[in-house]
Amino acid sequence: MRTRIELPQPTGPPLPAFAWRQQPLDPRADDLPPLLLLTNPESIQEWDAFAQIASRHWRIVALWDVTAFQLVQSVWAIGEPVALCTNGTPVGNVALRAQSIAPGAIPLVALIDFEPNDGAIQTDGRVAIVRGRQSERLSHQDAVKARQVIGDTCQLVEIENCGNNAAASCPSEFEAAISWLWSND
Repeated sequence: MRTRIELPQPTGPPLPAFAWRQQPLDPRADDLPPLLLLTNPESIQEWDAFAQIASRHWRIVALWDVTAFQLVQSVWAIGEPVALCTNGTPVGNVALRAQSIAPGAIPLVALIDFEPNDGAIQTDGRVAIVRGRQSERLSHQDAVKARQVIGDTCQLVEIENCGNNAAASCPSEFEAAISWLWSND
């Protein structure tokens, strides 16, 4: 069940967020790693099926309309390190910028259906481009190009029998991919 929460920030007012667990966000509360979803309020329901499945293995918090700096502050408030998942290019760019600011705090960014803007992307952490093999939003060729632009720290993960937005189309398989990426660092 998704619950609206306020995420404290080291500087500035708390940020609105959603969590899928009733437990506190204190990193000592349990030994589940934190997983941040960077999204927008209009598409938060697209994450519900994935978050319900993944909340057995992760502490899940969704944020939206944040800058890279606010995202890094949120990671510090939750407890680091975190895995970070996004869907689409605009929020993917924010995630990659945050990872470049604090690569130790965000060692893994999973970008769903991400197409980079022109130019190279600087990141020191691990990145995964994730797409459904039957996605109409991001072709295999464009995913390969995105992986090449990001560089050697980037992996391409394609989920078979899965369409647009792998987290919504194939939530169990997407969660398995994130868990595998997290454990194989």
